[in-house]
Amino acid sequence: MDTMGGKANEVMAAEPVPLPRTLDAALDLLEKEVVQLGQLMDSSALEHFLRVKRFERDSLDRKDPEDVRTMLSELF
Repeated sequence: MDTMGGKANEVMAAEPVPLPRTLDAALDLLEKEVVQLGQLMDSSALEHFLRVKRFERDSLDRKDPEDVRTMLSELF
């Protein structure tokens, strides 16, 4: 039974896109797809995710690279 009304198949049938090489490129690509992905899940959640990730990126950009490396190595 197709509970999505065929929307999942439409999204999966889209042309393949090369993987982004940077976080900015990945966020930009996701932002372009929010409307289409919003058919599968809550678009406000996607928009919030984008805002959080851009805030995190901006926050890390303001820190010393060595401090960022240390923090990330402790987290992961």
